[in-house]
Amino acid sequence: MRKTRPVWLLVCAAFLAPGGASLAEGEGFEIDARYRMESVRDDSLPDDAFASTLRLRLGYLSPERRGWQGLLEFEDVRQLGGGSYNSTANGVSGSPVVADPEDTELNQAWVRWQSDDRSVQLGRQRINIANQRFIGAVGFRQNEQTFDAAMLLSHAFGGSLQAGYIARVNRIFGAHHPDPELAVTDTQSTLFDYERGFGRVVAGAYAQLMNFPDSPETSHRNIGIRVQAEHGRLDWRAEYTSQRHFKDGARSIDAAYYRLDLGWDFDAIHAGLMREVLGGDGAYSFQTPFATLHGFNGATDKFTETPPGGLVDDALHFNGGHALWQYGAALHRFTSDTGSIHYGDELAAWATRSINEHLNVGLEIADYSADAFAADTLKIWFSLNVRY
Repeated sequence: MRKTRPVWLLVCAAFLAPGGASLAEGEGFEIDARYRMESVRDDSLPDDAFASTLRLRLGYLSPERRGWQGLLEFEDVRQLGGGSYNSTANGVSGSPVVADPEDTELNQAWVRWQSDDRSVQLGRQRINIANQRFIGAVGFRQNEQTFDAAMLLSHAFGGSLQAGYIARVNRIFGAHHPDPELAVTDTQSTLFDYERGFGRVVAGAYAQLMNFPDSPETSHRNIGIRVQAEHGRLDWRAEYTSQRHFKDGARSIDAAYYRLDLGWDFDAIHAGLMREVLGGDGAYSFQTPFATLHGFNGATDKFTETPPGGLVDDALHFNGGHALWQYGAALHRFTSDTGSIHYGDELAAWATRSINEHLNVGLEIADYSADAFAADTLKIWFSLNVRY
């Protein structure tokens, strides 16, 4: 096995406005293109993966009339040039997965009414709740995750309330994936998220009632709280969530989640320490099926499903910027919640540069060194983004 350094990268994902947002701020036609090269070496597989893909989004955001506005947006993902990788839909085996299968689909189609203090949005939309730990659009992948839902955003009781109902989740694997279970997930889920500031402290509480009629044994509910604050150069954040069975969910669904962050600003650089725990007892572990997972537990995505023994992620990270550059690095140590088994470590770094207001380029690298979970893995990404 390769000897690598310990690891983590806190991925710089674009956390867009909650309840769905357009590609750009202004009304009219919009275009968003992202070219990406992704290289993966996984020591458990005989071949390396190399993917060269282009993601194109075309949309139209209507003018606002008496509070009403709508968005229609299409998305296409294509493989460019050569390369061999398992997209999950192309029949390639023996190579690591790069979950960017080719597809053309309706990405968003929604209508919204809004006033000064509230908005209601109905249709296929992008939903990002808080830091996307439980509900997010998975913006890192070429085909993002969208939701057929009704969402309310309201400024009430001195704070901000998001509430909604989700009928279907359109997964990152594409609407025409040969495995329909990877294409979409039908659900009857209700969300509530309330947040309010108290001076330097911001507190939030939330409930996610997740009902899955096609796999009722996995139905569960999350009830949680979060608190964050800034004190000069110091900032901190704490969060706790209880996950239990819901509706016809299995009675074995019983786990907890918590996360603690402590950060410090050194002028242009922000450094932080983090511990995140997804509980597990060896039979059941805390799961987050609709999260923007690439932004958590390492950039190599080794823990997209929490192992039965749970996951403890201890991380040291920093990020900063200078002129047109943004950059960061992270170091992760992964262990189990039950038994303190050392899963492995990851070291990652990234940098992006804005060429102008429409164009930016990015480079990321993540190196996972396995101990008792998965295999040594090295991933490298280069991306070019154009937006009008």
